[in-house]
Amino acid sequence: MKFLSLLCIFLFAGLWGFCIKKLLPNEIADGNNNKFDERESRILLEVFSNTLVWVVYALLFSLLIKITGLADFNKMLFVNYQEIGYLIIILALLLTNYFYIKRKYTVKG
Repeated sequence: MKFLSLLCIFLFAGLWGFCIKKLLPNEIADGNNNKFDERESRILLEVFSNTLVWVVYALLFSLLIKITGLADFNKMLFVNYQEIGYLIIILALLLTNYFYIKRKYTVKG
């Protein structure tokens, strides 16, 4: 059983690395993906950097709430898997940042 768990972890890590190198621009991941032009690469870089800043903010805010005891985290929707909540936050931030930043880089008129 332990061997199967380790195999799953290594397969996930390998698949994750492969997908990142094939789907993201060279500026984000050291891959050989040349299908993005400079504008698209800048948009994705800005989206990921803004998302990272807000995810760190959400994690620190959550930690602050736990330390001060302002919220009871045992009554959360995802009590056992709080990572699901963070993944939902990250996905919402990625989508919001993408559309906001794409609009910023789009020429009007």
